[in-house]
Amino acid sequence: MGLTSNSTKCLLKDYQGFLWIGTDAGLNRFDGITVKPFQHDITDPTSLVNNSVNTLFEDSRHQIWIGTSGGISILEPGSDKFVNFKKLITKEETLDFTEGIKAIRQFKNQIWIATKTRIITCPLDSFSFTSVDDCFETDEVVPIYFLVNQADTTSTAIWFLTSKGPYYTDGKNFIHRYHNPEHLPIFNYPWYASMYADNDSVLYFTTFHYDGLYTYRPSTQTMDSIPFLHSPESHDIWILSMCRLNDNELIGVSDNNGLFVFNTHLRTSKFYTPIPSNPIAPSSYHGDQVIVDNDGIIFLATDHGLDYQSLDPLSFTIFNTFHSPLREMKASIVEDDDGNLWLGLREGLFSYTPTTRNLQQFELPDHYNKIWSLYYENNSLIMGTQGGLATFSTTTKKFKSLRDEIPKAVQDLTDAATSNILKDKSGSYWIPLFPYGLVKYNFKSKENIHYTSKDSLHHLPGQGTISASVIDSNGILWLGYVDNFLSAINTKDNSIENFSITILGDEKPGNISSILPDNKGNLWIGTSQAGLFKYAIATSTFVSYSAPRYLSSNVVGSMIMDHEENIWISTSNGINKFNPSDSTFILYNMTDGLPVNQYSHTASINNAPMIMTKDAKIYTSSDTYLVSFDPKAIGSNPSFPRLIFPSYSVNGKSYPRSSGETQLDFTYKDKNITFDFSGINFIDPSKTQFEYKLEGYDKEWIKSGNKPIAYYSSLPLDNHVLHIRTTNKPGQYLLDTQEASVKIHVTGPFWRTGKKIALSLIICAIVFFIVYKIRLHQFKKIQSIRQKISRDLHDHIGSTLSSISINSMVAEKLDTSLNPELTPIIQSIGKNARMAIDNMNDIVWAISPANETFQDIMDRLQSFAVSILAGRNINLQMDIPESLQRVELDIQQRKNVYLLLREAVHNVAKYSKAKNCTIAGKIKHNLISLRVVDDGVGIDEQKPGLAGNGLINMRERAEELNGQFQIHSEKLKGTWIDFQFPLA
Repeated sequence: MGLTSNSTKCLLKDYQGFLWIGTDAGLNRFDGITVKPFQHDITDPTSLVNNSVNTLFEDSRHQIWIGTSGGISILEPGSDKFVNFKKLITKEETLDFTEGIKAIRQFKNQIWIATKTRIITCPLDSFSFTSVDDCFETDEVVPIYFLVNQADTTSTAIWFLTSKGPYYTDGKNFIHRYHNPEHLPIFNYPWYASMYADNDSVLYFTTFHYDGLYTYRPSTQTMDSIPFLHSPESHDIWILSMCRLNDNELIGVSDNNGLFVFNTHLRTSKFYTPIPSNPIAPSSYHGDQVIVDNDGIIFLATDHGLDYQSLDPLSFTIFNTFHSPLREMKASIVEDDDGNLWLGLREGLFSYTPTTRNLQQFELPDHYNKIWSLYYENNSLIMGTQGGLATFSTTTKKFKSLRDEIPKAVQDLTDAATSNILKDKSGSYWIPLFPYGLVKYNFKSKENIHYTSKDSLHHLPGQGTISASVIDSNGILWLGYVDNFLSAINTKDNSIENFSITILGDEKPGNISSILPDNKGNLWIGTSQAGLFKYAIATSTFVSYSAPRYLSSNVVGSMIMDHEENIWISTSNGINKFNPSDSTFILYNMTDGLPVNQYSHTASINNAPMIMTKDAKIYTSSDTYLVSFDPKAIGSNPSFPRLIFPSYSVNGKSYPRSSGETQLDFTYKDKNITFDFSGINFIDPSKTQFEYKLEGYDKEWIKSGNKPIAYYSSLPLDNHVLHIRTTNKPGQYLLDTQEASVKIHVTGPFWRTGKKIALSLIICAIVFFIVYKIRLHQFKKIQSIRQKISRDLHDHIGSTLSSISINSMVAEKLDTSLNPELTPIIQSIGKNARMAIDNMNDIVWAISPANETFQDIMDRLQSFAVSILAGRNINLQMDIPESLQRVELDIQQRKNVYLLLREAVHNVAKYSKAKNCTIAGKIKHNLISLRVVDDGVGIDEQKPGLAGNGLINMRERAEELNGQFQIHSEKLKGTWIDFQFPLA
């Protein structure tokens, strides 16, 4: 969430470290990461009194006073509710705050409030407001009014600025232009714009008509003027706010001339205005207020929002392309013997002298101006260009094409893009070609070898597109490819070994963007998707180091190792300093003084090169910046985030927490508990990380990343301790400012307290035992009855029906010529007897206690379905999840479910003319859903029997189960039956 408005008016840094930002559309609290807005709500009398905020002040009791255009609001520490005042009517007077609050300060245990036209005071411990008799009376027609946010205090007085000059009081006497008994010179200058009290020694003032500063020394009552020596060309510089920057300088903001810094010793000034190419320049020419906190961070309230910048950015040297012949900085970079850098780009050859920051371009013939790769030795550059290989003398500045000195086969290959030029110990050059292949060439022996993906002897893996290359100290050329392969070429015998990065899961490493050998037998491999890998050459094993634990981003560009064996890695999210010994990293990004965060190009050649020069400086580049630094001189932000735990919420309702509150009480009914905290950090907020742990419940710290919350759907009963911590340096914590703990007490039901707990447990155990014994006895009795019924049905009725069926088949074979009308009768008796046997078997199966699970139903149904469908060449598929297979059903449910599905399968076999039949089921929230689907002719072509007793019976069985039954059909597309019923 952003600010309530970009038109910021005033600022306040409170005692906890929060930054409060007043705008024309509300108040905002900012911790470096998140913004919490406060706005007026007409339905809430405890909301902000008015959205147009003019001034902010925190008193010695840590109450925050908010002066607005429609009244005054006071915010108590740890509260989100405002105490508001618009108009007070007493017996003596009417105090109208709605005319607008201009400034608020504390002096001598009193709060002093400047409205538009008067001064009002109140004691710190009560809101007993009274206006002061300040002798501020004049006969002039133009009214006198106080200026917005222009007030300050010394040990002896409080000062305000008005439209008619300064106004100050020691609490008893009021001195201003119309009451100046000592004729002080400070009141001779009208139209003051801003003021700053630098302790008791000097006050600085600015006016609307003088391009400079006035100083006033109360001890001598003398005034002095200091012009802006380095002011912009425009005049009428209105300084609207000033404060102390450091021991030697003041800083201020103006109405339309940007930011200025004034050296109080040298009496010099310098203005800073918006520059699009400078990421640390102010965003606007206009500012309303500037403050500097104890960490040396400058905050500006501008009409473009909030600007803030650390006073001590890290020591990065930046060269940008905005005011140079360069259009981009995707370059191949090498260093010559004199310490000059040579840059090969698509737009030509350049030399850069770091000491003078001088950039010089050298024009080359024709296509040679498009340079892909560089190699330096003995005052000469070997260049891979669009015109082929060439040399350039770094001393005589003479260019030479090598087309006449190399075989045509090598010429044809190196006319294409080359991603690198390497030289082995024998003097042979190894040149990766883009997009495909590798060439080895020796200028003396004229030996050349072309490695391709199609060559069986000199075979490159995949398509042979090389994206990274390096020769290690053992003479092994290591190649990385865009398709996850690696190659190791022995430069002595030209043998090659190919393999790929192994990674767990389905994640793909992407392109291999860089390869860095160390002196311990490892290769460090950067990728475009999976971060960093360490490859142990001796054991052929890979170890993965990925974001966010080990890196700031998994998109890795180039790498270099410094003299202390730290690996510096360019990524899509800043530059990482990785320590291989303990696998920790430090992130450097724009908050540390870098111009951008992106240092990883997506191109396969000139991929954000990183080099170390002879003076141990590291150079890398983004699209438009060349950045250099001394790795020994680059530290990290010395400050840690300050952990604040201001509030928590239960079921979405927020509750403030006071700083002295050591225990939070909950009940077992409280759900969805969120603990909100802040890690106040304005220097490098993107690095702030949080983690938390509920002691006695969480086994390990839970990492929440940069999200300042701890969430629990419910809390365990009794007493616990919630620990929260934050850091901007992985693995480093300071107990006093970075860790916080609060006791958590969760009250359970009444029976969990004291003796009631023990008594309740005993009673529950006895009742449970008695109920268990009764139910167990009843269950065994029912199971015995079911078993006897099942056995009797099978033994007695089953045998009788079988006898009838057998006798009918014998009778069919007798001579019935004398009585032919008996034949259909006998056949009907046999058929009915066999149907009765099948139905009785179904009933016996349903009653039997051995068949209680849904899986038992499916096993019996599958046996029936296979036998009836196979004869009609219909394939059967059953999709029943394990969660449904384990469900137990009662007798009535088993019978109805089985017979309903049996009838559905019977209809598929009899009418559908289908090729496939699927029976599927699922269970969710105790609701069982079943579906029988075929791909047959559909209901329009089916016989009328489908709408007969079979369909009626299926609907009745569904109703007996309190379920729903639906049948759908499309002509020539099939029929599907849906059946749902609740699990009892």
